[in-house]
Amino acid sequence: RCSGAARRPQSRGALTASRRCVLELLCLCVSQHAYRAKYPLIRGNFLAKIVTKSLAAATQRRDRHTALGALRLLRAALRLKDEFYLRYVARADLLAELLRSVAAPGDAGRDNLFTAAVAELLELVRHERLLTLLQPLLERHGALLREALGRGNSALQEL
Repeated sequence: RCSGAARRPQSRGALTASRRCVLELLCLCVSQHAYRAKYPLIRGNFLAKIVTKSLAAATQRRDRHTALGALRLLRAALRLKDEFYLRYVARADLLAELLRSVAAPGDAGRDNLFTAAVAELLELVRHERLLTLLQPLLERHGALLREALGRGNSALQEL
């Protein structure tokens, strides 16, 4: 028996677990059903919303698992090397958002796991020669990239 009035609000851990499951499901949809998942994610601007909101949630509540899930989703989209995804990520400036969160003072810039995940994503962009993303990132946000490198992030300095 489950009525609306009898429900208890979800605890913070249950909400985080739900977000992680949704992000994992979206990641699976992008990687396994690339054509069918592409248009709803791009048309509804969901990919940018997921990445920016999970980064904001991670910095405010120290909830890094959702930010790492959003990075996995972004990595799954970039791994397809689909020109629609690449232009969308470049237009939404999602890589600059990631660099801002790494270069930000405080806990966001000192999280080694998150910094290593961002470095791995940038390494994927460099290794796969995704010029659609690489050129605008270097042209518009070269100073931000140097700032993220200059903060002593050893994972990013390897790039």
